[in-house]
Amino acid sequence: ARDHLVVTCTSRDIRTNEEVPRAAMLEELVAVVATTAGVDPAAVVVDHPRQGFDPRNFRPGDPIGFDPDAARGARAVLARGSTVDVAVRPLLPAALPDPAPSPVIALEDLLRFFDHPVRGFFKERLHVTLPRSTDEPDEQLPTGLDGRSAWSIGDDLLAVARRLPDVAGLAPDAGGHYAPEVEDRFRLHQATGILPPGTAGRRHLASVAAEVTELLRAAEPLGVLGTETTDHEVDVVLGDGTRLVGHVPDVAVGEHPGPIRIRFVRYRPRHLLAGLIELLAVAAAHPSAGARAVVVDRAEKASDPKPVVRVGRIASEDDATRRAIAVGALDALVAQYRDGMAAPLPLFDRTSEAVLSGDAARRWGDPDDRSYTYDKECFDPYHQLAFGVVSYADLEAGTFAGRRLVDEAERLWSGLRRALQFGAPADVEGGR
Repeated sequence: ARDHLVVTCTSRDIRTNEEVPRAAMLEELVAVVATTAGVDPAAVVVDHPRQGFDPRNFRPGDPIGFDPDAARGARAVLARGSTVDVAVRPLLPAALPDPAPSPVIALEDLLRFFDHPVRGFFKERLHVTLPRSTDEPDEQLPTGLDGRSAWSIGDDLLAVARRLPDVAGLAPDAGGHYAPEVEDRFRLHQATGILPPGTAGRRHLASVAAEVTELLRAAEPLGVLGTETTDHEVDVVLGDGTRLVGHVPDVAVGEHPGPIRIRFVRYRPRHLLAGLIELLAVAAAHPSAGARAVVVDRAEKASDPKPVVRVGRIASEDDATRRAIAVGALDALVAQYRDGMAAPLPLFDRTSEAVLSGDAARRWGDPDDRSYTYDKECFDPYHQLAFGVVSYADLEAGTFAGRRLVDEAERLWSGLRRALQFGAPADVEGGR
């Protein structure tokens, strides 16, 4: 004890493996010891791996482990790394054995899978969920809105606004007050601490209300505001005998029947995809009720104030033909879903949609460039777990359990193109 002083502390979160900041007192101790010894502070701190078989436990010159089983494990890890001479190392070299196919698939499961196919495999087939970073509770008075808070208020206001006679209720009067329904939500969000008190809270409310107003105005030319809506139950027998069952809410009735999805979220291709799948489900179960899907989101980037509007339409006015088209498209989607339950498919939200437009490399991102990682799919932890840390060139050239990026992208999006017309309203409906 007179020769060495050893201080231990937690350096990594046992659940998420994220770095745990050292206490201020410990930081000061490290600084004093390093200054006294005349060495770099990093020289007096040793980060120990959590796994006993980590090769770092057996490096010469470092504190060395003495567990022979752990040493054999470390050799196996090093051997595995030295014998694989390829850029891409997927988690599964081949698909898992097919489980007994379920005769019934829930529409909700199908939608959840295509929202994030790789995550769907891990959660549904392996029952694995990766931890998400969570924010510590903020005990300070709010002075601004983060993205989550803005979404919460915007989503709430959007639901209120769609019940108002017109969008004028989202504009303040001369005294700075809104429609009673909006004022009720304002007081609620202030009471829960999402909005700051006083005039600061009203400024943020005005900003979010203005965005909600833009969403509704963008949807207005499509005739979906004030339209009567209903919910539809879906129970469809597909070509292979599979029953697709579920529930589609907010389906317009009238001249342009079909699902309406107006949401206070940044646009992603998966939002359009969900609207199209719901349209197909409604058309297969109730052909006369599934003619068109409408998707209205906030702009993809905060720098663009203009909402994104997308429309999907089944190119047939005949109910029997519409049903047949919808069932055929759902057959293909269910087949891709089943393949995605056997192995992670190289199928992604923005990257795969961009394969057809030639912009996929930018959407995927560069794993060696961490200067901007928020919307680059190469940094998604589920993608890295399934396929490794790979560049777009390696992803495009690689084969994953017999599946390729381009093939799966075309299988999904080109398959939908054969059944549906979708895109900007002017492209699909000629501006009508």
